[in-house]
Amino acid sequence: MAAAVSPIEAFGYRPSHNASKTRKAGEGNLLTRLFGEQFTKDKKRTFMVLLSLAASLSVYLCVVTMLDSQAARTIVSNFMDSDLTGWNGSIVERIRE
Repeated sequence: MAAAVSPIEAFGYRPSHNASKTRKAGEGNLLTRLFGEQFTKDKKRTFMVLLSLAASLSVYLCVVTMLDSQAARTIVSNFMDSDLTGWNGSIVERIRE
């Protein structure tokens, strides 16, 4: 049967059944559909990306909180909450001497 077909005709042969999955073009929003397909395509990669994003966000928030807690206004309000009172009688006498 294969010998009866010319090489030019055999070169242009395409099988009638399609082994790949077909997608419907008009179903839902394009961006939502593409996001859903890519998000669920490789679950291990998706998990690693989400884990790395969560870790980097946590580190960023910790650094920002630490830097904000070391600001000048925060330190002054937390550790210097009383005025200096050092003028009593004994100090005045020492200064006069």
